Amino acid sequence: MAASLGFRHIVLVVTDIDRAATFYQRIMGLARVRTEPHTITLAAPGLRYVMNLTDRKETREYDTGPTGPVGSLGGIDHLGIEVDEPAEVEGLVQEWLAAGGQLLERRDMDTPYPSAFMRDLDGYLVQIYSFAAELRARVP
Repeated sequence: MAASLGFRHIVLVVTDIDRAATFYQRIMGLARVRTEPHTITLAAPGLRYVMNLTDRKETREYDTGPTGPVGSLGGIDHLGIEVDEPAEVEGLVQEWLAAGGQLLERRDMDTPYPSAFMRDLDGYLVQIYSFAAELRARVP
């Protein structure tokens, strides 16, 4: 069995790749690392995770399956963005709102682990959350 590095990237179909890139750069601190005609690649420092944004105007021969409309996650419920400390959740929620996103619900997973469900500019459902350091320390 190959050693896994974990889930490393996600690709979102968006209506305007420049607008979406600006939004995610602003609220997540991602850097634009590659720009192609129909895709922009954003990455966290050290390429810990990567987000690709595409307008899906360029298709591949194996792109034959059904795709939902922009903002639909199909069989995926939502995307999750974790911040280091519970107190940082509110700051990112405010950044999200200032950048044009929408707040849907605030929900504690377990006190004191706050989370907020948001929609981005294209309607994707994203959860912003934090697990306290003592909880993360219990995971090997």
